Amino acid sequence: MFAFGAVLYEILSGRRAFKEDTAADTMTAILTKEPPDLDAAHLSISPALERIVRRCLEKTPELRFQSANDLAFALETLSSDSSSASARLDVEPPVRQRETSRLPWALTTMALVGMAAMWGWRSPADVVDPRWDTFTRVTESAGEETAPSLSPDGTTVAFASRVSGSWGIYAQRVGGRNATALIDEPDRDESGPAFSPDGARIAFHESDDDGGIFVAGATGESVRRVTDIGFHPAWLPDGTQIAFTT
Repeated sequence: MFAFGAVLYEILSGRRAFKEDTAADTMTAILTKEPPDLDAAHLSISPALERIVRRCLEKTPELRFQSANDLAFALETLSSDSSSASARLDVEPPVRQRETSRLPWALTTMALVGMAAMWGWRSPADVVDPRWDTFTRVTESAGEETAPSLSPDGTTVAFASRVSGSWGIYAQRVGGRNATALIDEPDRDESGPAFSPDGARIAFHESDDDGGIFVAGATGESVRRVTDIGFHPAWLPDGTQIAFTT
């Protein structure tokens, strides 16, 4: 309702209700200041329409119109009053009378459209996350398996698994039965796999004395070192850099 009042104010006056030099100052004005009075005589609008705008812009929500129906009723009442006044004033040119009587109806239509749009909008706090209703087991092997990373196309999971006393990077198709070793050096511990945004590469860390972040192809080929330190790699969205912890 407040936003509608601000837009209506700007339509009638040709200037913003709250306009300061910076965004921060504008926000402060919205919270603490009142917009300049509408010059009803100069703008050829009725005092009743100005009161409607003012009520929409009340700082206290309880003082504003409480529903689109209330606002529409106020605008329709204004329209009826304007039509009656136009019928009584013969000195006004016919074209001017039609414009005067047409304005409140246009505002009523705009109000209803605006309220319908606002009705469909919800703040982030009102949005309820969808519930997880399906769970699929990916692996069935005994032992420790951790740090899963789902490929961008959702078909493959890379994870760390400890086999014969050392950690290695494995991959398994979602819905498949057998895991495939991607990087599994018996004298090293590899973990923390992360698919690149295009799914063509996997980053991982080595947690033994050598340490560091490595990158390999999605099937484990072409392993190369990226850093000498770090754990838990994560790709930037464009795939050109890797963030990691130390």
